[in-house]
Parts: sequence; structure tokens; C-alpha cells
Amino acid sequence: MLCGHPIRALLLIALASPALAQGPSRAPRPVEAARGGEGEARRLAQEEARLATLRIATAQRVQEVDARHDAALDRERHAALAAEAAEAEARVRATAFTAMLPVLRRLALYPAETLLALPAPPEEALRGTLVLRSLTRHLREEAASLRIAREVALEAAALAGAETARLGLARDAAHQAALALDADLAQLRARHA
Repeated sequence: MLCGHPIRALLLIALASPALAQGPSRAPRPVEAARGGEGEARRLAQEEARLATLRIATAQRVQEVDARHDAALDRERHAALAAEAAEAEARVRATAFTAMLPVLRRLALYPAETLLALPAPPEEALRGTLVLRSLTRHLREEAASLRIAREVALEAAALAGAETARLGLARDAAHQAALALDADLAQLRARHA
């Protein structure tokens, strides 16, 4: 049948060639478009859920860092108060010790002369001198222990201050991360809406 009309056959082949060369139509069909929209919506919902989970974890981390920072501030305050208390105790002890300084100095410089100059029997003078020396040694030991307590408290305050500064930076970083996640989540929700 085609043999009789070669021109007609050529025309049919010529008309069919461009259609065959193009292949199947790429125009989105309504079903495919709906599936694509559902896939995009599902992907956006998954991304939003992931960001929300990440935001919860970040909020927990922010709370932990805030609690650790507050605890470090408390330790710093307590250490500073301990240093002040040790300093005040040292001042009180020094005031009590100051009244005895002239006698102790004379006793240290002139022990025999001081014993002979006392208007008391020699046994009582010797006993009094021994008591003063014992008291002096005790006061010296107390002063040394108060100095050590003050130094320890100041060192603890310095360490707590350094920890507070470090945790302050960590707290700021955690807050920035939380804000960035909030912005990402808001942007995703705006795209989704």
C-alpha cells in the first residue's frame, strides 16, 4: 500500500522523524507535579524536624553551660569572701599582737636584762618569759597559717575567675549557636509556608 505512494510514505516518515527525535514529552504531568510537591514538602518537613531536634539539643547545652557558669561565679564569690575573711582575721590578730610588740622586742634583744628588771621573783619572771615566747611562737604560726589561707583563697578566686571567663565565652558561643539555629528554623518555616 505504501509502495504505490512513495511521496506519501516519505511525507509520513518526514513528519514522524522530528517527533521520534524529541523522545517522550518532558512536560510535567499533573500526577508527577503533585508527587514532586509532596516530595519537596516531605523533605522540608524532615529538615524542619532535624533542625528542631538540633535546637532542643542546643537549648539543653545552653542551659548546662549557663548552670556551670553560674556555679563558677558562685565559687569565685566564695573564694573572694574567704580571702577577705582571712585578711580580716589577720588584721584582728595583728592588732592583738601589736600591743605586745614592745615587750617581745625587748625580750628578744635583751633577755637577761629583761628578766632581771622585772619586779617579780626570778621563777615567776622566767615562767612569764617562757609563756611570752610560747605565745609569740603561737601567734607567728597563726599568722603564717592565715597568710597561707589567704593565698589559697586568692588562688582559688583567680582559678574561679579564669573558669568563669572561659565558661562565659562558651556560654556566648552556645547562645550564638542557638540564635543561628532559630534563624535557620525560621527561614525554613518561611520557605515551607
